[in-house]
Amino acid sequence: MSESRCALTLCVTTRDAEQRLGLLLGEAERYADEIIVGVDLASRDRTWDVAVAGADRVFAFRQQHGAGPARLAGFERARGEWVLFLDDDEGMDTAFPELRDELLGATCVTHWWLSRKWVTGLDPPEYLRAVPWFPNECVRLVRNDPGRLFKPAAVHSGLRAIGISGREHRTSILHYERIDQPDEARAAKVSRYRELGQDTAGEVFYTSPPGTPRAPVEPPPLRGWAGRPRAAHPPALVDPDVDDLDIRPRLPGWGARVEVNMPTRARTGERLVVTASAHNTGTLRWVPPSAAVDWPRLSLGCRFRVGDSGLVDGGTRGPVGRDVAPGEVALFQFVLDAPDVPGEYVFEWQMVSEFECWFSDLGSPPTARALTVRPP
Repeated sequence: MSESRCALTLCVTTRDAEQRLGLLLGEAERYADEIIVGVDLASRDRTWDVAVAGADRVFAFRQQHGAGPARLAGFERARGEWVLFLDDDEGMDTAFPELRDELLGATCVTHWWLSRKWVTGLDPPEYLRAVPWFPNECVRLVRNDPGRLFKPAAVHSGLRAIGISGREHRTSILHYERIDQPDEARAAKVSRYRELGQDTAGEVFYTSPPGTPRAPVEPPPLRGWAGRPRAAHPPALVDPDVDDLDIRPRLPGWGARVEVNMPTRARTGERLVVTASAHNTGTLRWVPPSAAVDWPRLSLGCRFRVGDSGLVDGGTRGPVGRDVAPGEVALFQFVLDAPDVPGEYVFEWQMVSEFECWFSDLGSPPTARALTVRPP
């Protein structure tokens, strides 16, 4: 490997997949520098043996409420500069090995959205070329930066990556579920997803609608290349401990300690200047909002109450202005209008991830400041 070539780790989580997993590990020889496989302890076939024979590192995990955090468990073990996540019933098309160095060498991108093609046959290779089965974009190729990645616990919730994203349509993930699983197995999968709280709207992916447009898989799958053993390599490193996914956090690792300077007295409607600092005490980076950032939308905001009333969202938001790594501090400045009604107010300032949570939901207490508002 040349010094300028980025290393790529493939992370796979699997269960009851001794046949499918062997195909995936065989084709990964063409593009992966490291292969990490997590095997569900509930597996009842030879999946573990296949993983040990074909991967570089193998770990076992247990879970009862969905395997959402399993991807992060593999990610934490990855040594490559970039990480590709695949399920055991997926693979890449023949374009990916040729494009991988270009994608991994994009210095301005932290993660890539790749389209997914739901394959319906291999002779000839075809896929469902219709919504929602295509383009079915997902984040699967990411930089190896723990401060930029989170996976919600919900089934099929997708990875959430922090930073500038790119979209690549010259290559695709090929999803073989429709040809690998008989109808009864797919029906059982849907039933299991319902038990785990999966949104029933997603069940359309597992139906077989007549007349759905199909198109050739171009470029074709790597599966014709799969099945051959990987080149000689040392035996897989087997982690001795079982990763219990059910004790992992179910929300992002946000955390903040906020300091606020604001007046303590004001007249109704008076314009106030507020300055604040927020120390990133969590495990994830904060980034400024932009059209190229898919998630999150982070701001310093406030809610207020008067007397014994409940909290009211003041609508005040100060977006993060720069990339703030864990341990660093962000500065904010606001121009705030005092309430129009006199009274004794308490303003509670804290960071918020819009459409997701206030940081107090994750254990970071808000910073309270009292404000006496008098008539003009």
